[in-house]
Amino acid sequence: MKNVTSWGESIIKEIESFQRFFANNKESLQARMLNASCPLCNSYELEDFFTCEDGFKYQMCHCCSHVFANPILTLQERKSIFDEITPQIVIDYCMSEEGKKRDSERFAHYFRIVQHHLPRVNPKHALDVGCGTGGFIHFLNNRGLICEGVEFFEQFRQCAKQYTGCNVLAGAIEQVELEKNRYAFVSLIESLEHMIDPSPILLKLHNSMVVGGVLLVTVPSGDDLFLRLMRDKYNHRAHDHIHLFTKKSLMKVVQDAKFKVISVRSEGRGSVSSLINYVNCQYGRLYTFRTAGREQYDLEATPVITLPSFIRRFVGALFWIYQYSTNTGPILRLIASK
Repeated sequence: MKNVTSWGESIIKEIESFQRFFANNKESLQARMLNASCPLCNSYELEDFFTCEDGFKYQMCHCCSHVFANPILTLQERKSIFDEITPQIVIDYCMSEEGKKRDSERFAHYFRIVQHHLPRVNPKHALDVGCGTGGFIHFLNNRGLICEGVEFFEQFRQCAKQYTGCNVLAGAIEQVELEKNRYAFVSLIESLEHMIDPSPILLKLHNSMVVGGVLLVTVPSGDDLFLRLMRDKYNHRAHDHIHLFTKKSLMKVVQDAKFKVISVRSEGRGSVSSLINYVNCQYGRLYTFRTAGREQYDLEATPVITLPSFIRRFVGALFWIYQYSTNTGPILRLIASK
C-alpha cells in the first residue's frame, strides 16, 4: 500500500474492525436488516440505495426520502468496535497545524453565517455536540461565547478539555443531562449523522435553548451528486455515517423538533478525482482521491485514466456551478431557531 497517511490508516483500521464485526455477527445482523423501518418516519417502504464493502446497506425511504444505514448498530455495539481503534491518529491530525488551519477556515465560514442570527442575550452560552478534539469550542471562546461540549469518546473528550479548558460532558448526547433554557447557540458539525435516533436528540436540544437560540447542523448530504452517481464506489462507510440526510429529510427532522428553519443548502463540491476514481472502479482499480476537501483512501493501484490538471480544474468548475445551483453538494448546512 502506497502513500497512505496516518488519516488513511485510521480509516482502513476502522473498515477492517467493522468487517470483522459483521462477519462474526452476520446472521443476527441480517435478521435486523429484514425487519428495519425508516428511523425518521417508521415507514417500511424502503429500497436499497447501495451496499458497502463491509456488508452494511444504505436504504432509502419512499415516504420521506431519508437515506440510512441498515442495520443500525446500538451505542454499545459501536463503542465495542471503536474501542479496537486507536483515536490517537485522528487526534494527532486534528491538533496538527494543518488540521487546525483547515478547521479554523471552516469554523470561520460557519460563524459568519450564523452570528447575525444569534439572540441578544448576555452571556451567550454555546454547546457543541460531538465536539471531538474541541476545535469549534476553542474558536467560539475566542469570539466571546461561553462554550461547552459533549463528546462520546473519552480520549477525544480529554483532548478537548485540555485544549480549551472548558467543560466537556462525557457520553452520548442521549445520556447527558442538559439545563433547560440555557444555550443561545447549539452546533452539530458533522455529528447528527452518527446518532441513532436524531428526533429525540433535537427535541432535547430545543428544550435546552433560550427563545431565539440558533441551531447549526452540518451533515453529509444524501443529495450529493457524486454519491448519486457513484453509489457503492463513493467510499461511504455505513457503520460510521448512520444517516445520509437529504434536504427534505433534514428539514423534516428539525421541524418535527419544533425548530423554525432559517436556511438549508448544500456546500462544497465533489472533486473531479472522485469521478475519475468512479470510472477506475468500474475496472476494479482504486486509488487515492479527494472529496469535500478531505482525502479519502482505499487500496492503491495504478489508475486506468488520468487527466491533465488544467482539464480537471475546468471540469471541476463546471461541476461546482452545477452542484451549487442544484443543491447537490457533499455537505448540507442548516440553520434554525427556537
